[in-house]
Amino acid sequence: MKLETAIKKAKNNLIKRAIKNGLWENFGAKEIMEIQDEFNYSVLLYGSDAERNQAKKIDDFDNWCMGYNGN
Repeated sequence: MKLETAIKKAKNNLIKRAIKNGLWENFGAKEIMEIQDEFNYSVLLYGSDAERNQAKKIDDFDNWCMGYNGN
C-alpha cells in the first residue's frame, strides 16, 4: 500500500470514530505508530530526498492528529 493511501485510510477511519465516539487522549497515536512501522519511518528520516519527503508526510499526519478538533 502506498503511504498516501495508508494516511488517507487512517484519517477517514479516525474521523468516523471521532464522530461516533468523540475525541480521546492520544488521538491517532496507534495509527501513527502503525504507519511509521509499516514504512520504516526511522530509515526514511535519514534517506534520500524522496524518503525524507515520505517522513514529512508521516509527520504531517501526526500533526493533523494532534490538531484535529472534529472540524
